[in-house]
Amino acid sequence: MGSSLSVSDAKVLTQPTETKIIDSLPRSKVVDVRRVDPGVLMSCSAKGLVNWAGGATVTTTGDIDFDAVLRSIQDRFDADGEYLTELATRDGAPRLTIQKDGANWISGPLAGGTEFHISSFSPCFPLPGGMHPSDSVQAEVALSRVNGW
Repeated sequence: MGSSLSVSDAKVLTQPTETKIIDSLPRSKVVDVRRVDPGVLMSCSAKGLVNWAGGATVTTTGDIDFDAVLRSIQDRFDADGEYLTELATRDGAPRLTIQKDGANWISGPLAGGTEFHISSFSPCFPLPGGMHPSDSVQAEVALSRVNGW
């Protein structure tokens, strides 16, 4: 799938799942949502392939059980049947990895317990002519509140 993606296609493929993760957080606990803007192209192979990397940081009220939230998000994506998920503890914090068709989303709380971060990575695709893997790429979704938050 990834070999025919454009940069725009990669962003469009990646961001809706990011939004689906954000929408899975308890709305009453969300204070603010900030999207990574711009995204970047990251090298993902020695063969000149790149992926689009973006993400979001969600500020919460702080009184949130992130373990339970991540289990709930995992259940939602597992029920979909199109995603693979893994919930693990890394560096003492829970992390949920979600995969679909070569794209990856890694989410979990940041230190301090009031922020939740999602890192998003599209499938790998050929580097467009004239671009460098570390070039910034404007995100389709500007810095803003998501879904009225």
